[in-house]
Amino acid sequence: MQSRRAGNRRLASPQEVEERLAPIQSALTWALLGLVIERSGHGYDLIKRFDAHYDGLLALNDPSYVYKALTSLERRGLIEALPPEPAGSSARGIQKTPFRATEQGLAAYAQHLRVEFGDLERSASLLLRQTCGLLTSQQEDALKLIEEAEHACLKRRASSAKAPVRHAEGSPAGAVEAHLLAKLREIALAEVVRFLALARAQFERQARAAREVPGDARR
Repeated sequence: MQSRRAGNRRLASPQEVEERLAPIQSALTWALLGLVIERSGHGYDLIKRFDAHYDGLLALNDPSYVYKALTSLERRGLIEALPPEPAGSSARGIQKTPFRATEQGLAAYAQHLRVEFGDLERSASLLLRQTCGLLTSQQEDALKLIEEAEHACLKRRASSAKAPVRHAEGSPAGAVEAHLLAKLREIALAEVVRFLALARAQFERQARAAREVPGDARR
């Protein structure tokens, strides 16, 4: 794919070169790239689609961030600008420039998802190790933490069962996405509840054993 701006190329500034080489850290930027991959669109269109698509999983607190992210993605060569839409197509008569993903953008997004999938177990293991670290010296606090997590998860599981998963209308993968998200939530919450019950039982045994040890023996 070749950008329409190819004829107006200029030397990139040191800041732009550094930005292109630096890895993308923002989950919002990756999320916006995903929306552009799903369907080309301009900034205002992406702002409207964001909340419907990510449904509370990510929050776009500042809509102006979308335009900054699009500029960054274009500088990196992950998206490219299409010919501007006619000014008459906008309610305010403002000319808007839509963007589409490049082949480089598709490859980068696929690699990002591979990393994210591979990181799921690492994140859960890290959280467990940190909690067990608390268990070593603060058994009651660790037990309370697990009990609170279990209660919150049970509450989310109950409310989730009643709330249908929304998806963006007109999306070819919308129905599949809604079905898979519902299943993912159902399976994940069930397994987390089961795991937390197991963790709570073991934490209770550990806390009980600690209480039974005479004070002098713990010194």
